[in-house]
Amino acid sequence: EALFMATERICDERPPGSVTVRQIAETADVNHGLVHHYFESKEALLAATMLRVEEEFLEIVAAEEEPADVVRGFFDELNARPTYPRLLSWMLLEGIDPTRQIGSFPLIEHLIDTISTVTNRSEARLRVQVLLTFVTGWTTTATFMAEITGLTSRERGRSDARGREQAVAIALGTSARLDR
Repeated sequence: EALFMATERICDERPPGSVTVRQIAETADVNHGLVHHYFESKEALLAATMLRVEEEFLEIVAAEEEPADVVRGFFDELNARPTYPRLLSWMLLEGIDPTRQIGSFPLIEHLIDTISTVTNRSEARLRVQVLLTFVTGWTTTATFMAEITGLTSRERGRSDARGREQAVAIALGTSARLDR
């Protein structure tokens, strides 16, 4: 548990590729040999952390019944805890196949199942792929983009609200009103 919490904390602060096993161990207040006892490599620990975060997100969104609320909860969790999209992006950029590291993605299956309640399964898979691409990009770049565009904290809140509603529009196949 301490290793997962430390890995998430560190990966929220710096790029996963720059993180070392020793830094994770120090943050977790354990001997770095313990990390190697449980995980064969840094990549294995990062993948396990990503899977753990995904499972935690699944618990949160599974509590929602309405598809729009599921998507809003998913967006909000990723925005508040960007570890998952950061680790996923890092793996992809490093040429690491997340499916080989992790296997299945229960959260993504849940999103597909949820969106399938408003459309057919094939369309739901398409919408979830676009949704994941949008939300992953949003959560990994929104803070930087807000800074370079000079958004105030109030405007940032409005921007996040628009992003959340755009995510719902993507998932449900509707158009989001951006004039709020």
